[in-house]
Amino acid sequence: MAQLTVRIDEDLKGHLQTLARQEGKSTSDVVRSLVQRYVRDRDRGAALRDLWKQMQKRAEETEAGREDIEGAIASVREKSHAGENPVKESRSEPAGDRP
Repeated sequence: MAQLTVRIDEDLKGHLQTLARQEGKSTSDVVRSLVQRYVRDRDRGAALRDLWKQMQKRAEETEAGREDIEGAIASVREKSHAGENPVKESRSEPAGDRP
């Protein structure tokens, strides 16, 4: 595993150590987790891959065929070009599942 050196204020370090100890973690565990989250949240490629996986799972669950998927994409594009909110308008879950 690679090592990373970070310089922070002494007070911040002490506070970090206290909070990490209260959670039963090391400061390295906390910082590692924060760095992983930072990279994951900003990695657009990973976000798109996750989105595609969710879409594939949803299509399989609903037994959607190629024509269904192409139709949904065309509908979203049409609504987007018309200035509508395509995401809000194209939700496919039953009304009872909505907040």
